[in-house]
Order: sequence, then C-alpha cells, then structure tokens
Amino acid sequence: MVEALAKKRRLPFPAMDNEIPITDSDWCREALATHRVRELEAIIAGSETARKFSESDLIVPVDALDEANLHDLHTDSVRPRFRMSEYVEHLELVLTAAGRLCFIDPYIDPAHREYGDFLELLIRAGTRTPKPHLEIHRKCSYRLPGEAEKIHKDENVWRSVFASWDESLVQRGVSARVLIWDDFKLRYLISDLIGLHLGKGFKTNKHPTDRDQWSRLSRKDREDIDREFDKDGNSPSHKLWCAFNIGAASTD
Repeated sequence: MVEALAKKRRLPFPAMDNEIPITDSDWCREALATHRVRELEAIIAGSETARKFSESDLIVPVDALDEANLHDLHTDSVRPRFRMSEYVEHLELVLTAAGRLCFIDPYIDPAHREYGDFLELLIRAGTRTPKPHLEIHRKCSYRLPGEAEKIHKDENVWRSVFASWDESLVQRGVSARVLIWDDFKLRYLISDLIGLHLGKGFKTNKHPTDRDQWSRLSRKDREDIDREFDKDGNSPSHKLWCAFNIGAASTD
C-alpha cells in the first residue's frame, strides 16, 4: 500500500532518510523520524516489528488494534476561527494528499469579500504535484451588480462571475471545475480521503472570537453526498444547470 502511494506521488512528506526503507524495521524508523517533523497519531506495525520498538508508545501491533483504541486518537470535530491560516492548518494533509477535492458551498462568490481568501486554498491545493482534481459547487441563484437576486442558468453568466478566479488560476497553472446546481443549503468538503460538514463553508473574517464548527462525516455519508453532487450531473436529488472549467484548463 505504501509502495503504491509512493509510486502515485501521494505521500505528503519527503523521505527522512537518504536510504530507501526495505525492512519493516526500516519503515518504522522512517515513520518515527517523520513523527519528529509532523506529529503522527499512531504507527501500525506487525507484531514482531512492534516488539522491537516496544519502547515507543506510538507503535501499535496490527493484531492489537482493538486494544489500542485508535478511534480515540482522532478528533471528530473542530471549531476554527474564520481565518484561512486555521483552515489550512486543519486541512494540510488533505490538501497535500487528496486526489480529488470538492468544495461545496451554495454561496461561494469570487466578488464577496468573505470569500476573498478562498482563492488561496485553491492555489495551495492545485500547485502541488501531482495536481488534484478540484471542484467548486454552488447554487444557481445569484445577485449580479445592480440587480435583485434571481436564478441564472446561463453558463456565460457564471463564466463572468468566476472570471477573476479564472485569470488568477491561469497565472498559477491551476485548474478547477465549477458546477452550478438548482439549490442546496449545506456546506461540505468532500475528497477521496475524508468528508467534512462545514458550518459556514470557507468564509473568512477578522472577528477575533467568532468560530465555525467542522465535523467529520462517516464514509457512508461522504459517499452519499458525493453522489448528491455527482460531477457528471447524475444526482438523485439535484439538477445540474451548467458546468465549466476555470484556470489552466479552462477550455471545455
């Protein structure tokens, strides 16, 4: 499994040792070295290898996972302030390792000041190698300058709404897919690694005490929401009005 991730360049951290790990003990030493750079929750190893590193509480024998209470090692929810720096801190591993990232927020808007920092998140995720598939999902009602809010189904209207992000992403060599749906209310981040329910989405502000609530989704819920916002428009509950690319691959 580790070998497959390495071949696909999906490991988020570089090797700690100049020598390529070969034995199970080598990999344990590599993991412990990584832990000194980025804190790990646990290192799962074979029983015999774990006994060799019995002085480390971090290494868990694979045949004793039930006793290790690994479910207690992670957090099911966090309460970040509305700061992009905190969003990046919580999402760092997802941004650096996920193959697909779906930002689902009915109100995401390049012209709105509270979404001004969201572009940084797209660029941070999209400039790594290998590049992930990025998707932006929002609803079709929108208020253009000088107009009341109304439903817009015309792709050209939405291309103009996202024109500023299109230009910025082109300059950074990043591409993203924008999908405009009929209507929805909740906000999520869906990836091939994890799903999150986000209270206020990716808005940011400078209020010193305001906090949002992010919660981890179960695998079933993540898969259900992924189907609900199917990138090919095959949703069981929503109508996809239009979809187009922005950024480096903006030609459909």
